[in-house]
Amino acid sequence: MRNPNVIIIGAGHNGLVAASYLARSGLRVLVLERRKMVGGACVTEELIPGARFSTCAYVVSSLRPQIMRELKLEQFGLELYASDFINFAMAQSGERFFIWPEVDRSIREIESLSKHDAGSFHHFGSRLQRFAKLIEPHLLNSPPLLSTLLAEFEQAGAIDLGTSLSQSVSATCWTASSSTSL
Repeated sequence: MRNPNVIIIGAGHNGLVAASYLARSGLRVLVLERRKMVGGACVTEELIPGARFSTCAYVVSSLRPQIMRELKLEQFGLELYASDFINFAMAQSGERFFIWPEVDRSIREIESLSKHDAGSFHHFGSRLQRFAKLIEPHLLNSPPLLSTLLAEFEQAGAIDLGTSLSQSVSATCWTASSSTSL
């Protein structure tokens, strides 16, 4: 392509979505990918001869239905399949656990490895749900100022979550600025 308006490095799912929206707005978009296939974490690959895996299929849960509709992804062959479980983790030792849609079932799984962690899981899940509810309206928009977001958390009676967010952002910014000065 000659004289693109935008060059996107990486043809993963995020790069492809960004390229699609930019192209739809009339820009000439060039997408570059080092791999032989596009799709990034959302591809299905043969990792073991005869066995195909969606290497990071869980990330498709972050693909907003609005984006799927606007880009008409089903018309282009996108098929999504729901799993019976939400997540799975396995240690080198062979210990493993599943996170299920049913909280009590997940707690039983975790309990087999750590009673302490099982006890904390419900509290963690409820905090995560409260956080997600407050963040969700901002997902397809430009990010708000941290002060605006913290005010929304305070107004919703969730200042504890806002404080955690603020501390996390501060730690991330400190880490980023520390690594750039090396």
